Amino acid sequence: MKPHDSFLIHTLTALAVVTSLAVAAPALSQPSTNDRSAVAEDTAARQSRMREHVQARLDRMAKRLNIDASQQDAWNAYAKTVEGMIGTGLQRSAADADAATVVRFRAQVAAAHAQKLEQLADATAALQQALKPEQRKVLDQIVRHPGHGRFGHQDHVRG
Repeated sequence: MKPHDSFLIHTLTALAVVTSLAVAAPALSQPSTNDRSAVAEDTAARQSRMREHVQARLDRMAKRLNIDASQQDAWNAYAKTVEGMIGTGLQRSAADADAATVVRFRAQVAAAHAQKLEQLADATAALQQALKPEQRKVLDQIVRHPGHGRFGHQDHVRG
């Protein structure tokens, strides 16, 4: 399976972009003390939009999976894991940091990303165990074919 073919990778990539923007914005713009509150508001707005986007994806996913009452706990744990990945970026090093510090920061970002993927894989496995065979097939399709909810299309598999 190619990394870009995974719903989980797609979601985490979007989260990583938002986190990178949230971390990079202060370093790139070098705001004055008076502008720091504006940057914080921009960051909060971006995180809010990302939360809305992720929630919409989770809502579509739950609808397609047709989660029943006996599966609700597993679904809630999965959704909480996905939602918990938003806004958990690392503090970027100073704008004048040396090369080794910058590379160490990038390594920390990669390690944090890998850890999040492990947590999401565990949550996905637990959800998968709670699903009926036909629901597992739907989950497999969603994960294999991400992004069909973009550009006005619903999450579905091409025929």
